Order: sequence, then C-alpha cells, then structure tokens
Amino acid sequence: RAFESAKTAQKEWVEKPLHERAEVLVKAADLLEKYKEDLAELLVLEIAKQKDDALDEVMRSAELMRATAEVAKSMHREVLFSDSMKGYDKSKIGITHRVPFGVVLAISPFNYPINLALSKIAPALVSGNTVVLKPSTQGAIAATCMALIVSKCFPRGVLNTITGKGSEVGDYCVAHTSTDMIAFTGSTEVGA
Repeated sequence: RAFESAKTAQKEWVEKPLHERAEVLVKAADLLEKYKEDLAELLVLEIAKQKDDALDEVMRSAELMRATAEVAKSMHREVLFSDSMKGYDKSKIGITHRVPFGVVLAISPFNYPINLALSKIAPALVSGNTVVLKPSTQGAIAATCMALIVSKCFPRGVLNTITGKGSEVGDYCVAHTSTDMIAFTGSTEVGA
C-alpha cells in the first residue's frame, strides 16, 4: 500500500512547480523545529544519544531541509556547446533537464535516524519524487515520528513510512517493482 500510495501521489507531486515543492520543504523544516524537544527526547530514549547531540541532530536536519530547498531552486537547465568535445564546433548544443526517478526507497541507519533519513527524503521530494522510508529497526520510533510530523506538510502519499526487520521488509522493498531508486546508508554487508 505504501508503494501504491507513493506511485499515485508522484503523478501529481511532480506537476507542482519547483518553487512550490521547495516552499513545502521549508514549511516541513519549520514544523520539525517546532517538535525538536519531543524528537530529541525520543532519540535519547531510543538510541541513547546525549540530549545536546539529539537536539543538534534535529536542528541540523531542519537546516539540511532548508538548504536543500535553496539549492534545488538554484539548479537550472544547462546548455552545452559541442565545441567542448574534440573535433566539434559550436554548431550544435545540448540542453540538460533533470527529471525525477519516481518512487525513491530511503533506507536509513540507526545512528542518525532523523538526519540520515532526511538527507535522502529532502532531495528526493524537492526533485519531484515520492518516498517510501524504511528506517533501521533501532531508531525506527524516532524516524517514524519525524516522518509523521513532516508528512503533514505534504500531500497524502508523498512521504510514506514502513517499518520492520530489514531482512524481511527491507528485502521486499528493494525488490518491489515500484522502487525506481534506492537511497541507502548502512554497512557493506547490508548494502550487498
């Protein structure tokens, strides 16, 4: 259902102008900051982070989202002249245009369950993709709460979260036919 929801929502989400997707990301960052104390407390209780480090992770994540929105707005199409390659002159040009992949599976680790989830989610969403987040089982409560908070800013289905054992749920998600891209942080063993 999470993948169906993401696939359906992506069709409308990608049609939103870039500046609107960036504005939504900034609103989500503001909301994340509003709940910084609650999220930090979850990090303390769930993965035994020190309170200062936990608050720093939440605040750094909000800044990452704002920075991602700004960078995305400044990314423009590029024009390349053919004389940049040996044997060609300026008679031909190439224009680059970035397009989203579709549904991005974001798999985040236990040690920074909020920050390393958002480092995948923010660029994917602002680019017009939708996301299925699969956090590590350790840190899943903090990551899920973060996703519930920020998803309030996005249309239904744009950000989806599923939890469970990596060897079962993770393997299923990686092989799912609706997974268009995988963003993963973790060990080499798990990555393989």
